Amino acid sequence: MVTERTSPAPVTAAAILIFAIVATLFEIGQNDYPKLHTILDSCVFLLSGMLAWSLWDMAVRREQPFEKCLAVSFAFTSALEFVHVFDTIDWIGALGPVAANAGVLRATTWPPTAYMLPIAIGCSLWMLHGKRERVMAFAFALAALSAGLLLLFYRLPRYADPAWFGMSRPNLILVPFCWLVVVRACWAARANNRLLRPLATMGLILLVADAVMLYSQAPHDANAMVAHVGTIAGYVVMLVAMMQLASGDARDRVRVEQKFRSLLESAPDAIVIVNRQGDIVLVNSQAEKLFGFPRAELLERKIEMLIPRSFHHRHPGHRDKFFSDPRSRPMGAGLELLGLRKDGTEFPVEISLSPLETEEGILVSSAIRDITERKRFEQALREKNVELEKASRAKDNFLASMSHELRTPLNAVLGFTGILLMKLPGPLTDEQDKQLRTVQSSAKHLLSLINDLLDVARIAAEKMEVNLEPVDARIVVEEVAATMVLQATKKGLEFGATLPVGPLILSTDRRALSQIVLNLTSNAIKFTDRGSVRLVLDEAEIDARRALRIVVRDTGVGIAPEQWSLLFRPFSRLESSRKSVTEGTGLGLHLSAQLAALLGGAITLESTPGSGSAFTLTLPVQ
Repeated sequence: MVTERTSPAPVTAAAILIFAIVATLFEIGQNDYPKLHTILDSCVFLLSGMLAWSLWDMAVRREQPFEKCLAVSFAFTSALEFVHVFDTIDWIGALGPVAANAGVLRATTWPPTAYMLPIAIGCSLWMLHGKRERVMAFAFALAALSAGLLLLFYRLPRYADPAWFGMSRPNLILVPFCWLVVVRACWAARANNRLLRPLATMGLILLVADAVMLYSQAPHDANAMVAHVGTIAGYVVMLVAMMQLASGDARDRVRVEQKFRSLLESAPDAIVIVNRQGDIVLVNSQAEKLFGFPRAELLERKIEMLIPRSFHHRHPGHRDKFFSDPRSRPMGAGLELLGLRKDGTEFPVEISLSPLETEEGILVSSAIRDITERKRFEQALREKNVELEKASRAKDNFLASMSHELRTPLNAVLGFTGILLMKLPGPLTDEQDKQLRTVQSSAKHLLSLINDLLDVARIAAEKMEVNLEPVDARIVVEEVAATMVLQATKKGLEFGATLPVGPLILSTDRRALSQIVLNLTSNAIKFTDRGSVRLVLDEAEIDARRALRIVVRDTGVGIAPEQWSLLFRPFSRLESSRKSVTEGTGLGLHLSAQLAALLGGAITLESTPGSGSAFTLTLPVQ
């Protein structure tokens, strides 16, 4: 809602001027004033033209169709006033008849102007109320109306004998009523546009002036002069009011710019504001520092001065595209954008664009950031990634080589040790048998360690492949139990497995599943000195889905809760008071957890220090 008020000073001045001139004219008497008439007509023509130009300038800056319609209204009024003045010139030659008929033409060309302006302002108000923006159609309609009014009043009589309350110009009788309607409409809608209040004031003055014109009996008599002076006063009121509004706009604009500039200066990025034509209208100090130009050398210059020449031919197209769809967005997403400093150096930038609604139209605010350091960091990161990729390939090559180079001699050692222990070459003493079994045990341990290391490396490199196939989990658990029963018996532990009656089939990698259960069972036996180790296989429903569970439960030393998070880390070994037990490398549980994740499952733990532990492997059943 528009609530601006114009000062009453112009209205007061206009009223005093009218009364002073009216009093003077009537004091002089009912005389002819041809020279004064010409002067006043010229002033009316010039003032209406000034109003048309001022309103159009305001309309273009504010992008308001109502102001454009008012400008067109005053433009046609000025054109008709020019026609009214045209016949006062002492024409000779071919235009001589114009001057000869000035007495007729002067009276004929006054009514079209008198009717034109209130009708045009009324139509502008109608368009404002309906939010219509057909300015060109409005202009064509006024052109047709002007021609029609000129033709009409050329044929109608100019004066009549005083009648109807002494009126001598009945062809103007509807003009005051037109102004009355316009004044009332402007005043009623004054909250919708700040020009309606001065328009209402102007209309009220012109209503009085045209009412006086009803009693004119000649083109140059006192009543006609009073009407002309009233018209000038009304136009002056409107012009002064517009000057006041423009001055207020300028003051407001300056205040908004003390505030806006402080915001710009506090911004961390360089800010450059550009209009639709690509002219720089505002910059902050960060922009001066970034590009090396003083502010005076940037303002009102083209934005292309801050862009490398190789981008000049493309930039206007990008700018037009933004103004066709103005919204906040990054500029040149996915493109390498460069800025250009005053010294000619180019540097990478990141730009964010935002539209700004102003009285001068839409502007675009560009937030510009120098990303030289970021680009340098990204380049260093890319180089480091290349190095890491090379190192990863070297590691893979090493693992592939070691997989062969380490396992081959170890398998040979195990093979020959087995042959000796089988006494194929000949009998062994008890000491030789003992030593060979130690060698065999150590070689198996080393081979297991190498296999674990290679598996961990493959999983970390995401090169561990699983072969999913239908597997009977009952058979896998039975095989692990058969393998580990001897080790448990040697320690005097009670060992067994609780299995379902029938098969339990799931889609998984048989080798990985077997290795997980074997690792969990081996750990349970290793850390249990007395009591039992038991394997349990069953089914459960977790989150409305079938799942298989393999539980390895022991009566060993147990694990304190604060140590649970360390169990599944690589090379992590828990502190223990059991000095006689070889704790291992700490890879078994880590590898088991990784394999379980590859199979889509997980390993959980329940344990109480001194009362044993239960490791549970949970796998989905497809």
